[in-house]
Amino acid sequence: MSAAGIVAMAESQVGYLEKASNAYLDDFTANAGSANYTKYARDIWPTLQAQPWCDIFVSWCAEKAGEAQAVGKYAYCPSHVQFFRSRGQWYPRGKRTPQPGDVIFFGYSSEAAHVGLVRYTAGDYVFTVEGNASGYSGLTPNGGAVVKKSYLLGSSYILGYGVPAYSGADTPLPEPEPEVKTEDRYVPWRHWKNGSTRETVYADSNLSQEIGYLDPGDSALCLGRYGGAYRVTYEIDDQPDNWKVGWVAYSGGVS
Repeated sequence: MSAAGIVAMAESQVGYLEKASNAYLDDFTANAGSANYTKYARDIWPTLQAQPWCDIFVSWCAEKAGEAQAVGKYAYCPSHVQFFRSRGQWYPRGKRTPQPGDVIFFGYSSEAAHVGLVRYTAGDYVFTVEGNASGYSGLTPNGGAVVKKSYLLGSSYILGYGVPAYSGADTPLPEPEPEVKTEDRYVPWRHWKNGSTRETVYADSNLSQEIGYLDPGDSALCLGRYGGAYRVTYEIDDQPDNWKVGWVAYSGGVS
């Protein structure tokens, strides 16, 4: 296929919601939940079912489009970045105008924490399609969906781009439809500890249902943000193998 082929494959999955369990994996919206079950892991990496799946989604699109060799098969973003670096196919933010089919990586500093595919660039914005991303508030409790997003090309969340050597000759993509530019709301994974006050944990980003608390010093992992709500996983009863997912409101942000 080509870059156009993988972009089309990714776009065909927009609206897919991750599942609460290993059921209805092929349905786009049934059994929506926050347990990271997807058809993408089932199809190409069953041992990583119920794990974060943004890079698994990119790898799935590549395999379905016949471009697995060019894109690579990864579930861990830093390793995927290294794949492109080792081939001379890595471009830091600002060193390339992203093109359709480029693999876009996000994160803080030099650590990649999220990934998607470039659909196209228009003006000062890059338009993407991403798995395990926010964008369907109200349909899934944790934002784990396949969505279209956009970012300023100079956004500090963008680390850079992997540029696969696609096998097929590209055919021009159709003229992109007008879109409303989304706010850059992505917050990469980040370990942190709760501060000196007890914080309520809620079931959804609307902060409408209390499900627990973070005590002072509790360990947590920030998975993302929607508006003023931060999605976190946190330990229960100080048991490192017993984690729960919820939403926390921090007016000053997660530190």
